[in-house]
Amino acid sequence: MRKLPIEFSGAIQQVQADATRNRGFAFLDAICGPVDAVEIHEWLTTLEVAVVGCGGIGSTVAALLAGLGVRRFVLVDPDAVEEGNLSRQLLYTLRDVGLPKVEVLSRALEDRFRDLKVRRLALDALDPRAILMIQDCSLVVCAGDDPPILPALLEKQLGHQVPVWACGYALGISVVRPPIGRTRTASPMPHWQGVSGGVAPSIGFQNLEIAARCCAEIVLGRGRPGAPYGLDYRNRRTLL
Repeated sequence: MRKLPIEFSGAIQQVQADATRNRGFAFLDAICGPVDAVEIHEWLTTLEVAVVGCGGIGSTVAALLAGLGVRRFVLVDPDAVEEGNLSRQLLYTLRDVGLPKVEVLSRALEDRFRDLKVRRLALDALDPRAILMIQDCSLVVCAGDDPPILPALLEKQLGHQVPVWACGYALGISVVRPPIGRTRTASPMPHWQGVSGGVAPSIGFQNLEIAARCCAEIVLGRGRPGAPYGLDYRNRRTLL
């Protein structure tokens, strides 16, 4: 068993004292060991994550990452909450109908987690003002569904300098496409260019599955080449 370096002991005590994160830290400790768990936690706290598309997938990704320690977000979505969203976008309520999604999601995150810094942009993701703010982020989670090639357009606009995780639906298949050359994924990766335009149909449980898969890619992989989507927790081997 690896011994815990003394410099990590204070960090562990700090995380364990935070009621919003200690269970997640215990999970990482169990599957990765305390040293890796601390490294993952410290890495998460350095990130600023842009979430493009704050619907059922994007809003859930933001909440999951905030629960694991990410403290800085840029939320990008031009849409307002509609009553038809509520069956599958679970952070929104009836009293939010008509309000900008970025404002409601920001409030929902800040009601749950301390010390967040959230910047809100009720703009199209390809708007030059949005690109200017997104380009300073550590990574982008693209959960927007129109146009279907939005992730590729974002990568081009960002000069391929910011890693873009694409997640959504393609011909009825759940898709999480990490930045090429950074991680591997267990998800199929069909050509999104072949998907017709318009807002994709979605259902709540599949949104949650896609969001969870995306967070697993980001957190367990730490953006490094060759990182797996999942782990066999009992045998501590990769699942590919």
